[in-house]
Amino acid sequence: MLGGNVETPLPPVVPNPAWPVYHADSPPAAPAQAQFPQQSPAGYGPPPSIQPPDASPQAQVPEPEKPERAEAERTRALGGVDVDRLRIPRHRYVLQILDSQGQWRDWGPIPANGINIGRSKNSADFPGLGSMAVRHLRLGYDHHQLLVEDLGSLNGVCVRVTAAVELEDGTRFRVGNHVIEFRRAEPFDQEPPLQSSDEEEFFSRDLEPLAYLDLIRPSGRLGLRFPITRREGTVIGRDGRGTNIVLTDDMWVSAPHAQVRYDEGRFLLEDLKSRNGTFVRIVGMRPLQAGDILLAGRVLFRVVDPNVVG
Repeated sequence: MLGGNVETPLPPVVPNPAWPVYHADSPPAAPAQAQFPQQSPAGYGPPPSIQPPDASPQAQVPEPEKPERAEAERTRALGGVDVDRLRIPRHRYVLQILDSQGQWRDWGPIPANGINIGRSKNSADFPGLGSMAVRHLRLGYDHHQLLVEDLGSLNGVCVRVTAAVELEDGTRFRVGNHVIEFRRAEPFDQEPPLQSSDEEEFFSRDLEPLAYLDLIRPSGRLGLRFPITRREGTVIGRDGRGTNIVLTDDMWVSAPHAQVRYDEGRFLLEDLKSRNGTFVRIVGMRPLQAGDILLAGRVLFRVVDPNVVG
């Protein structure tokens, strides 16, 4: 029940036929001049009947009818707002977080003015939350498009790969517990063979790299460097036949996990239906779609559209 003062209702008003009627679209007529009858000299009894000399029916001139107001002068309805030009999202997405049992739990709706996500300063001792910054990422809208932005965190924000992603020089991606950085190869100059004093030539073939995959160490510095020499695809995985770069002893990595292949001057990163997925680190802001999965440190988030069933 809503609170407030309760007033006793007034009885209905019954209109008197003799009352004047005013219309909202025209001003009321000026009131007639009040005429007070003369009283008898003694002040008692009914007043004498007084009739002005021009009160005969022939002398009365009817008032001309007032023309109706022009269309432009009539009352207009209040104007509304052009909602299509406002930045009001049509969809309100919901953010979910993956719990320790592997179940997605609703974190809450993403409001129209966006939301900042990070850990509390006193929650760093929780498993996984120590890998998140206090101000880690932001989700917001641009018109009807949902965007994600990294707020300068150390581990960054990564988006799970669902289709082939073109790699630019310096792009970082996550495979299991490993951070890998893609680097294009510099121009390769062929070197002449080494010769001994008696003109013996050193025999060894040159192999030109197409690009490099650098493993990033826990200190943030570059670690092992793997050259990409195959155009068909360089497979990254834990072990198994056909794996070109082996990430041993990482149980978060599938046997064949991901691959980098060369296609008409472009390098494409593809996930090979791995269990834990492959994640590419974003730079700046990136648009999101319903179903996208984000990795912030070691914490997984998912964006869902509650209006979509399935």
